[in-house]
Amino acid sequence: MAVSSEQLARADDQKDPGAGEDWAAATADAIERAVQSVRAKTADPLERVVRLVVYGLLAGIVGIAIAVLLAIAADRALVELIDVVWQREVWLAHLILGGIFVLAGLFTWTRRTSKSEKS
Repeated sequence: MAVSSEQLARADDQKDPGAGEDWAAATADAIERAVQSVRAKTADPLERVVRLVVYGLLAGIVGIAIAVLLAIAADRALVELIDVVWQREVWLAHLILGGIFVLAGLFTWTRRTSKSEKS
């Protein structure tokens, strides 16, 4: 149950009960407003951060699994392609795919930023 800042402001603007009003209900309302205010400032933002971390980790794990499966599929497809074109040479498929990964790694290495450039 999320409470907006407008609801909290309206709740804070309510007057104290007069002589004939119910003090127990007013006290319970004041406690409820205080608890909602503390929750709105602490637990709700923390819940958003925890959701972000959990979903980020889940996306990262699934992304890594997909990347590994795609690399295996590319290796298998390359082995079959070389088998059709030439003769069955698994080491050649591994050499080609490894070369592609090395080139991709070198490209990302050149795109990195050093600590001196960040400052």
